[in-house]
Amino acid sequence: MPEIKVTKAFNFRVGSEVLHFAKSDKPVPAPADVAQHAVEKGFAEPPKDEPAKAAKPAADNPADELAGK
Repeated sequence: MPEIKVTKAFNFRVGSEVLHFAKSDKPVPAPADVAQHAVEKGFAEPPKDEPAKAAKPAADNPADELAGK
């Protein structure tokens, strides 16, 4: 479940249930469809993705890598 930082309070209807999301200074958990709606309509900041792990640099010569050099 993504976490969003709500910048403007909003309501989201799911069937007959209405979910209220108040403005928040800290990220709050929200279902994926709610997070998408909130970001698209400007009610929330996009969720921050975890930084990607650094990829291993490619060998100059692939044969060296296979030979264990």
